[in-house]
Amino acid sequence: MPRLLLFRVGDLQYGLEIAAIQEVADDPPLYAIPQGGRHLLGAVNLHGRVLPVIDLPGLLGLDAAPRDPRLVVLGPECHSLVLAVSAIGRIVAFEAADLRLPTDEERGRAVAGVVAAGALADPVNLLDAGAVVERLETIYAV
Repeated sequence: MPRLLLFRVGDLQYGLEIAAIQEVADDPPLYAIPQGGRHLLGAVNLHGRVLPVIDLPGLLGLDAAPRDPRLVVLGPECHSLVLAVSAIGRIVAFEAADLRLPTDEERGRAVAGVVAAGALADPVNLLDAGAVVERLETIYAV
């Protein structure tokens, strides 16, 4: 049964499969990147690797909200990005039958699918990490 880490991006609830996550970093020091752009908050040094920290609410065009000091670190198969989100929640399991395809509007917010299950208070938008990377490539292409 797949498991998701729940987190908030602005006012919306998102989730990411545990397999895509390397770790949740507990308030690591954030180093500025000169001329990094508005969606690049800086970089962190995690286990000897310097990784970019992306402002996910800003990148997705969602309302600004306070940022959780913890960061979601994606694994190498997800381009080793670090995501700053509004709040990090709990881990939940879901059934594949509870998953539906996203609408066009949801796809525009990097949603790969939506999980709506009785055990969840709100529907969970599954983050499309590939869409996040594509958006970053478009913004930072030289």
